[in-house]
Amino acid sequence: MKLKISATFMIFIFFVALTGCSKKDDGTKSGDTDSKKDSKLSVDNPFHVEFKIAGTVNGTVDAIYYKTKARTQSNIDIGGQKMSATAYYTGGDTMFIVSEMMGIKTGMKINKSDYGKKEGEIDAITFKDQLKNMDKIGTEEILEKKCDIYKAKDGKFQISIYNEMVPLKFSTGDGKMVMEATKFDTDVKVDENTFTPPTDVKYMDTGDMMKDLKNPKDINNLKDNFPTIKDVEFTHYWSGMLDITKDLIPIVDWDPRNKFIQYVMGCAGLNWAAYCGDYAARRVISKKTEDLTEFLGANRKFFISENLQKFLGKRVSFALSNLKKLLG
Repeated sequence: MKLKISATFMIFIFFVALTGCSKKDDGTKSGDTDSKKDSKLSVDNPFHVEFKIAGTVNGTVDAIYYKTKARTQSNIDIGGQKMSATAYYTGGDTMFIVSEMMGIKTGMKINKSDYGKKEGEIDAITFKDQLKNMDKIGTEEILEKKCDIYKAKDGKFQISIYNEMVPLKFSTGDGKMVMEATKFDTDVKVDENTFTPPTDVKYMDTGDMMKDLKNPKDINNLKDNFPTIKDVEFTHYWSGMLDITKDLIPIVDWDPRNKFIQYVMGCAGLNWAAYCGDYAARRVISKKTEDLTEFLGANRKFFISENLQKFLGKRVSFALSNLKKLLG
């Protein structure tokens, strides 16, 4: 089993404890030799965990769990690009995330079932079942809590679990990123407002971004946008994936290792395709062709950097990039 280090990982941490809380637990499991058991660690009592992240990703995560509810507050620094995010889960199918980066606040709604479906990603909802497919390699103490250490069979990562319920440490197999608990508290007070997402934020539903591809029912929307074809009957139609960039601007650039090769990608639309083809051709035949590398180059600056995209994942990066454009 592999783990994709992205926003999925943060959601994974977010749900693991909820999965453990889904059944009654009095903190006195058989085989638990921890001399400092937490009598309050159960489905009926809230608990609080603070994490420190170090390595390729640096930052902190502050998480509060209670029954089937949770809230995490993350402050992340990836290659100098800083981002804060607060995730709220009230026990249903939807998680709300409010993030802020470069002074721009955005909101997203994410269906928890959308995560962990792809090969190479952890499904936090069935996390306990997946632990059975990992190798238990030993134990360690974190914050004076005895944790079982599980290692992925491919060696990509390992995770330390306390009381078969709470993840207190995660590390990549190469040691480039470690996330470890710095505080664990079972004496915490919460109320309903603790897990309620703010109402003054507009939330983008990330599930809608792929709805048309997942459910290509008809072409009524096309006819609504182009009334002149309302009476046209289509015998065949299908959906397909388009290659686009985070800012929806194409890429026209030379191969860095071979200046005889030029790449033209992400031309979403015939107008872009025609222009980029013409521009690429003129670059070949004339050195006097205008240089648009600042706008069309593969290494141009994006609102979401490559390093941050590796952490957030493509879907969230695309949503944040274009939400920023909508907000101006």
